[in-house]
Amino acid sequence: MAWISWLMLTRDFDSISWYFLEQALPLGGGTNVVNVILVDFRGYDTFGEITYWALPAWACSRCWTGCACAVPSSTRWAGRGATARSR
Repeated sequence: MAWISWLMLTRDFDSISWYFLEQALPLGGGTNVVNVILVDFRGYDTFGEITYWALPAWACSRCWTGCACAVPSSTRWAGRGATARSR
């Protein structure tokens, strides 16, 4: 583990910011690099994050509605309760 950490910390650091600066106008169609990165380049990542949180939320809601106890109808239990009290 220490060897992997040492390899990661001592490698050459190559930034990819030049790619975003050069490609903001041709690929994104905008001059504001920050907006182009957030909207165009990270669009699929944001969609993935939304999907990642929406699916578990949907599954939890399905579990909660599926585990709800059935409430008995009042007419069915009213008759039993009335006969039990009258005895």
